[in-house]
Amino acid sequence: MHIRRSSLVLLVLGVILVIGAVLLSTVITPLLSRMPAGLEKGSVFVGTMATPDATGKLAERPVEVQRTMKADAVQGNSALITSSSAVYATPRSEGAQPIGGSAQKYAINRSDFTQEPAFDNVAVIDQHGGAVIGVPPNPSHDGQSYYDHYLGRAVPLTFAETGDVEGRSVVRYTYDASGALADEKTATTMKAALGKKFGTDGSVIPTQALTLMGVPASALDGLGATVPVTIVAHTVATMTADKQFGSFLVVDQKISMGAAIGDPDKPIFTIPMQVTDVHTSDASVASAAAELTDNAAKLAWIRLWIPLIVGLLGAIAVVVAIIRRRPPQVGAPTSGDDNAPASGELSLPTGSSATDEVSAR
Repeated sequence: MHIRRSSLVLLVLGVILVIGAVLLSTVITPLLSRMPAGLEKGSVFVGTMATPDATGKLAERPVEVQRTMKADAVQGNSALITSSSAVYATPRSEGAQPIGGSAQKYAINRSDFTQEPAFDNVAVIDQHGGAVIGVPPNPSHDGQSYYDHYLGRAVPLTFAETGDVEGRSVVRYTYDASGALADEKTATTMKAALGKKFGTDGSVIPTQALTLMGVPASALDGLGATVPVTIVAHTVATMTADKQFGSFLVVDQKISMGAAIGDPDKPIFTIPMQVTDVHTSDASVASAAAELTDNAAKLAWIRLWIPLIVGLLGAIAVVVAIIRRRPPQVGAPTSGDDNAPASGELSLPTGSSATDEVSAR
């Protein structure tokens, strides 16, 4: 079968366009939808923090927490990220120094935010499979967990409801967990404050002090001169994740810390030391939602509309190439020429001039 050169070019172009459409939808889109290598994103949380005043009672004041998520390095689909927070008293003056804060380094998957092995010999926190910046896209209602760095473990997330936030479809989870404080920096700071108050290193408290604090003598029977102290934390949180991308859009957290006297599971008494109750600010939620909506629109073009258009053009090119595949035959009769000679016959001129010429011979 003979094929015109132009038809062959058209056929090849059509096949390339169809393959390109498939690659755009199945390969390129997932690469573009994962966490960017240069991620550096900030959000603001607002609320209150209560700490002991001169009398030992908790005094509440408004605070603002600046949280930052930064990708330090990327290797394939894995990323090393640093999650940091700085707590400021509000109203916040220019040049104000934070009154608290922390930073943690994790290794996560750039596509579904799950835990990944670290690389480049970088030390990261073992999040025990718990989420830190989001759950997988289109998350299931069950089986999700969140890494609480104050407790140093992954806690199960309980599905609460689906909903809508700033035009984004979301999945809302809750959790309630408590235990010994695993954040060593915070624990050390609290023990130092406790030790200063009771004249110890903060790891124990005098039994006599407990009596002065109103603890019944019966609860202190059999104890020595001092009682061990454990800094504990209790977190009640609501984590709202964007359904399409999985990233946390709104976070509500109330973290209560205290000094558990005696057995931390069944303490004789717990001295309240700090209560932080914060949530993502409205401005941060609106900004994050707008960014997700913009990204969703761009991905829709790359995943659906552009491949559809490119694939359609490719299919048309293939069909046209097939229709035009046979070149015209040289000397072939044209449509409607009933007097054309059969193949192999000699075609002679007709009319009076031809007759006269033969007769003359």
